[in-house]
Amino acid sequence: FFKALNPVLKDKDYIITTDVGQHQMWAAQHLKIQFARQWLTSGGLGTMGFGLPAALGAQMARPQSRVISISGDGGFKMTGSELFTIASNNVPVIAIVFNNSGLGMIRQLQTVQFAKRFTACELPGYVDFVKYAAAFGIEGEHADTPEALAQAVAKAWECRKPYLIEVCVNPKNMVLPMVAPGLGINDFVKFANDEIN
Repeated sequence: FFKALNPVLKDKDYIITTDVGQHQMWAAQHLKIQFARQWLTSGGLGTMGFGLPAALGAQMARPQSRVISISGDGGFKMTGSELFTIASNNVPVIAIVFNNSGLGMIRQLQTVQFAKRFTACELPGYVDFVKYAAAFGIEGEHADTPEALAQAVAKAWECRKPYLIEVCVNPKNMVLPMVAPGLGINDFVKFANDEIN
């Protein structure tokens, strides 16, 4: 999904903001950031919900740029109501929500470090974020392939108004490589075949 965005964004004036979680790691691994100050993330501070409010602030500060917020469903559930402010002021943020019905990074950690003893990482019950955006008067769509996501971002780019794109991903998807907690940067977790996808 992330690699499909690179041709769409190449040489454009954009800013990417991320929440915290697997989507943040995938974005850091696969998006090709070309220019200074195009990447806004809280790093390892664990501030879930950072992505959408950061996008709102960045878009207000640099109205000539396009700002794309990349979030997971967990973080988006914490601050998604900022869509009200975005819609009320017609701030043309493009919000992408990767929905795996859970806190993917926590689920991944509990899968590989705690023998799948899941605690507080499963968010059962599907939330349709496109319908949620529509409640604020914001258009959006679902994208189920990398090509569909690229097309949706290209469409949103042209419309110069707020837009939301939801991408459902497999809850078993994991960020690779994964560094073992408390160890050196070269100490990667070894995954069993049944743990990956």
